Amino acid sequence: MPNVLPTHAYETFAIRQPITPDLRPISCKQYGCKGYLEGFSLSLTQLRQEGLEVAARSSGRRYREVQLTPEEIYLVFEPGQQCFAWRSHLPERPAFFFVGLGDYRSFNIKHARQHVSADDWAENMAEDLNKIRTVLERG
Repeated sequence: MPNVLPTHAYETFAIRQPITPDLRPISCKQYGCKGYLEGFSLSLTQLRQEGLEVAARSSGRRYREVQLTPEEIYLVFEPGQQCFAWRSHLPERPAFFFVGLGDYRSFNIKHARQHVSADDWAENMAEDLNKIRTVLERG
């Protein structure tokens, strides 16, 4: 799409998140993992199908075996233990919301206004879009 107006005639709404190359999983306790807080259960049938029964039983986690029916057996793990998905528990990266003059050719967050919340940023964008819509409707 060609640029019809000069760069200073545009306004940019931007969201930035810091780059964190050392982003590492955090513990279930730090993450507030439901499995850590309340305990969790795994279907023994599903574990066997996926070849994970031995891994679950030898993980060092405390569990008990609960049989609901002859075919329906679960390993029920106590609260306070790392779940098996703990590697996917990543800390949240903060988001920063900016509005500034210029388009992609000249926008710079150093010269932009930073909003304190996503809601304020979205409201500001909605107001600007409403102004544009009004101008377009008038012709």
